[in-house]
Amino acid sequence: TRLTAPIWAIASTPDGKGYWLAGTDGSVFAFGDAAYFGSARRAHLAHPVVGIAATRDGRGYWLATADGAVYPFGDAGSHVLVLSGRSNPFVPIVSIAADPAVPQGLWLLGADGAVYPLGGAPALGSTVIGPGAPGLRAMAATPDGLGYLLVDVNGTVTGFGDAPNRGSAN
Repeated sequence: TRLTAPIWAIASTPDGKGYWLAGTDGSVFAFGDAAYFGSARRAHLAHPVVGIAATRDGRGYWLATADGAVYPFGDAGSHVLVLSGRSNPFVPIVSIAADPAVPQGLWLLGADGAVYPLGGAPALGSTVIGPGAPGLRAMAATPDGLGYLLVDVNGTVTGFGDAPNRGSAN
């Protein structure tokens, strides 16, 4: 496969026997038992894709872009979601996680530590980082959907809800 943009994100199928890779241009590649449901590559995105999250049943996925747009594929829904009402719209979104307890629930993570719930996902907390502090890079939901972990560029992990913090890489 010839890549047209860097691969930036990965999401596992619910059974762990496959995965999707997402490129910054909206390309999606399916491996193992992951089915391909489409890509946003031809949408001529204004901002790069920064994350991919699978639906609970693995029959779809969402792509999130740095400006807070979320593109659904498969059973992830039929409408593009656009994050609005952010306190600082110039801070990029850096990650997305699906809420396993809410069928269309999602969390978007801003580089500044703000977590934005969408589609009925609960607000479980955010972290505030000041100027010059390391930015946040990724998040992962707990299996029950009652918590999530955030990680910054230095490997510091912060848990919210029922997500246990088992240590950091720094």
